[in-house]
Amino acid sequence: MDTYIERGDGRLIDCALWYCDLRGSTRLAEALSHDENLELLNNYFADTAGAVMGHDGDVLLFIGDAVLRYFPLMVK
Repeated sequence: MDTYIERGDGRLIDCALWYCDLRGSTRLAEALSHDENLELLNNYFADTAGAVMGHDGDVLLFIGDAVLRYFPLMVK
């Protein structure tokens, strides 16, 4: 069964948002080779995404060298 999202669809969720950015990434990109920089970014994304998902969070978006995540809150 396919799931489709339509304009106007949405729901409210109680959550905490976390945005983080790799400090000094421009300087690093200029100092590293293309392959070294790509490996650094892949490791960074794997480590941060793994930590988030290991605590019941979810990655919403990778934006350049930044990551947007959320953690659902259990509200009673």
